[in-house]
Amino acid sequence: MRVVIVNKKKFDRAPDRIWCLKIIQHLRALGHDVRLLTAAHSERHDFGLGDAIRYLPTSQSAVLHTITFCLALYPTLAFQIICWQPDVVLLDVYSFWAAIPWDWMARAGLTSTRFVLDFRAMPSPRPGQPLLNLLERWLFAVAAWYGKRVLNGITVLTPQMRDYLEKLPGPRPSRLAIWSSGVEPADFDPQTVTPAPRPPMLKGAFVALYHGAFGFNRGLIEAVEAMHLLREACPTVRLWLVGDGPAYAAVQERIAALRLEERVLLQPALPYELIPPCVKLCDVGLLAYPNAEFWHTSNPLKLLEYMAMGKPVILRDIEAFRAAIADSGCGLFLHDNAPATVARALAGAYQRRHELPALGAGGRARVLAQYTWAAQARTLAAFFTAVARPEMESA
Repeated sequence: MRVVIVNKKKFDRAPDRIWCLKIIQHLRALGHDVRLLTAAHSERHDFGLGDAIRYLPTSQSAVLHTITFCLALYPTLAFQIICWQPDVVLLDVYSFWAAIPWDWMARAGLTSTRFVLDFRAMPSPRPGQPLLNLLERWLFAVAAWYGKRVLNGITVLTPQMRDYLEKLPGPRPSRLAIWSSGVEPADFDPQTVTPAPRPPMLKGAFVALYHGAFGFNRGLIEAVEAMHLLREACPTVRLWLVGDGPAYAAVQERIAALRLEERVLLQPALPYELIPPCVKLCDVGLLAYPNAEFWHTSNPLKLLEYMAMGKPVILRDIEAFRAAIADSGCGLFLHDNAPATVARALAGAYQRRHELPALGAGGRARVLAQYTWAAQARTLAAFFTAVARPEMESA
């Protein structure tokens, strides 16, 4: 089967590009031919995809990026459909406009290409940009309506995302599949991964790790303030923050203001292949997220990475997160993300430190059973077959 995946993000700077690369890798392993249409900020790496990755020219302006990407996508997608004739095009939420002439042609029988709209995440509010936030939510709702009413299928990250879309205007989609985040088990195998060299600040310490995007909706400031509250009660607890993003400077300033330079280790983002050794080194993962609508439909990749490495996770008590953890026993839940609550959870994990390996073991078993990239690719491939070749499904 021939598949085109559209991802409007600046791929060289996207911290979550791993899901796209992994799903392409595993779809190829199943025998499918996959191409990626995306954008770049500056460097056009092939990420091992060779000429299967095509970069579209876009504006560097955050406001104009989506508009220019869609304008460039029109002729590029037309060329792919006419010359390469893909069976399925998987569109991201903000790129569905480019499919409008082609999906109607598909409905009229003028092209065999089918179009699927993928919902990975809800719009994440940007501090101080109410008009842009409103525009993104409106575009999200329009995409949901159009996808449900016109396109050939919808895919979502979680059952909670499915339930959210059903509440938006528009009919129930004709076809819908859930394919989630995943993990490469061999990359996060606690039996084979060597821990990262322990920085001096972390020697002899109990380490809580957060890695990934530094957004203002990640609870990072609250985690830093929790460490201030633990200064006397738990002097050997350390917080390790690895990543990059708009909140990085604010986190750095808060660490300095509270004089926590010896208690909180802040590091810029690392190449993805260096993340498993960092996870292996830590004692517990920390996801002190706020109770924001964005997280209620999510299944964070880093949650699954901690679980795959056999690490318990301190995280917000949200239905989607409980569903991911299920009965594995590796979750240490927060009823809110106030600094005092986070501090109590860290102190509790430290007091139970000898029990943590046993708690974390259930998390790895849960990931191996349901959240590998191979499993997600099989789900997606089966859905593509049902959409593009429904006669095979009925047979």
